[in-house]
Amino acid sequence: LSSYTLKEKRKMNHIKSQLPVIDEVDICVLGGSCTGVFAAVRAARLGAKVAIVEKQNAFGGVATNAFVNIWHSLLNTEFDKEIIAGLTAEVIDRLTLRDAIVKSGNSPSAGVAFNSQELKIELDELVMESEIKPYLHTLFSEPYLDTDGNLTGIIVDNKSGRGIIKAQYFIDATGDGDLCVRLGLGSYVSGLLQPPTTCAHMEGWDSDEFFSIFKDHHKEFDIPEGFFWGAEIPATSIYMLAGTRVYNVNGAIADDLTKAEIEGRRQIRAIMDMMRKYSTDN
Repeated sequence: LSSYTLKEKRKMNHIKSQLPVIDEVDICVLGGSCTGVFAAVRAARLGAKVAIVEKQNAFGGVATNAFVNIWHSLLNTEFDKEIIAGLTAEVIDRLTLRDAIVKSGNSPSAGVAFNSQELKIELDELVMESEIKPYLHTLFSEPYLDTDGNLTGIIVDNKSGRGIIKAQYFIDATGDGDLCVRLGLGSYVSGLLQPPTTCAHMEGWDSDEFFSIFKDHHKEFDIPEGFFWGAEIPATSIYMLAGTRVYNVNGAIADDLTKAEIEGRRQIRAIMDMMRKYSTDN
């Protein structure tokens, strides 16, 4: 706000003060990934009144909305001792009862593959069982500060309009530290950014045939070289394919994120066009 005049700042603060307070809780979690849900559930089980804010239509983050239906091993690097348990193990047990999870036999580090749609429902169940107030389709806009500059709430937008959720404590599980950044806290960007990937669901997938075709024809379709992997979706004939990559973008920058979404989808179509042209099953 340094570029605004004092009069403009006062006007903006006055407008914010007129917003309705839509909820007041002990703890507000921003971001409904598995991490965010687990943090919210733990807090609620300890007796806190909790709200969780998620911009998508379901909880689970990349594990559900981005199709990444695999969790890696719960063991240590020697694979002789379980070091991850808690709600991760609890959800695995719950999905097992639904026949919605399988252990990967490829390597001890691979862990489990699951049905993302079933995971969405299990996370819904965890949230509701814990009496957490869920806010789906709700976008965090900016921090709400009191007259002393203390964080007392967040401003959110959803189909009901704009409002304030007040809390004593906030957990930033946005993935990009959105709340922290907008509070002006320190952040850094690594010099080596991992290229983002658009995942896709494929039916009738043959990995051996794909790698053979890819090696000979990927340049024709402008598909970047790189490592492809994936996971079967339990109780279906569908395979989750990961391997597209968009270089030289930062997912925390809006324009870069838009570019990556568009290019990632182009690459998925290119993969399908390549397979349709050269697969022996055509």
